[in-house]
Amino acid sequence: MARAESVTLEWVRSMAANPSAFSNAQRISRIGGFQTHFRSEDDTLLFGTCKGSGRSAYQTSVDFSGDTPVFRCSCPSRQIPCKHGIAILLDYLEGKPFQGGTAKNQAVQLGSGRMIPGFEEGILGHKAGEEFEIFVTFPNRYHAKDLAGKPVVFKIKLIDVCVRQIPALNSDFAKKVANLDTMDELRAQVKQQLHDGKHAGALNRAKDQILTQLADASEGELPSVLVETTYQQQMEQIQQQLQMQRLSLDRYLSQIHETRESFTAKVRSSAEKTARVHMALLQIAQQENLVPTEEDIDKALAARAERAKKTLEEIKEKSDIPAMRRNEGIRKAADWVIEHSTIEEK
Repeated sequence: MARAESVTLEWVRSMAANPSAFSNAQRISRIGGFQTHFRSEDDTLLFGTCKGSGRSAYQTSVDFSGDTPVFRCSCPSRQIPCKHGIAILLDYLEGKPFQGGTAKNQAVQLGSGRMIPGFEEGILGHKAGEEFEIFVTFPNRYHAKDLAGKPVVFKIKLIDVCVRQIPALNSDFAKKVANLDTMDELRAQVKQQLHDGKHAGALNRAKDQILTQLADASEGELPSVLVETTYQQQMEQIQQQLQMQRLSLDRYLSQIHETRESFTAKVRSSAEKTARVHMALLQIAQQENLVPTEEDIDKALAARAERAKKTLEEIKEKSDIPAMRRNEGIRKAADWVIEHSTIEEK
């Protein structure tokens, strides 16, 4: 695939790390998350700026000049391609205007502010079927430096003019979107979902902070074998995630502009922290009698055998019983620590 014009929806879907990433990308495209779009004249580069969670917009690009597309984005996600990289491809497929070349059958939403200054105003007053020109100037701080501050003429053929119909917020709308009878029920459901989402996010952040404090407070030298095992596990997880995205580690590091040495140093630091947390939790599990008994292990194995439709003996042969006991002890101890901590909602 050497050009953006070769992109298909099936290919874009296959590039997403998981169904959730593709769904998030669809949402970004649907709400018009990208403020600007640009493509090179040879159709080997797509570039855009997308509204982010902070003050600065995320800069996203897809480079088709090599054997395989290279995704880049200034967002903090370590996922490649991130949801913004998938979203800009969806925008391209849906025919949204990419400046820098000829574009046909493009949809422009007046009032969205996604085009350069003066473009939308130049469309106002025209009717379907008309052909006209729009004279505008690219902003001085435009992301494509070769266009910044330069005048440009857009030759427009207005195919159709549509008016977006906003559905009435009534019982029919509630029934259609949520299978509820009234708008009051829908409002209550949405309010509860927003509350639950924020509460769950805040609780997870609090848990991370508590376990981090536990690690900082724990003393003693970590067994090197424990740190090395944790490090290898984390590196394996990273490799598996990259394989799902059809990326090698070296390719990934080149895209995030990081050396292998600095990257592995970060992973090792994370592994040391995780190992320290696990060691502290195992000590708590011993002190509070939270280590699972043989009966607990047998129940867990029986449940696993039932799900896999295999015998208990088959599951036992393939299971690492000591690791199961250790992991379950860590889980119970973590729950115990959270339960005995004071979490204040603000």
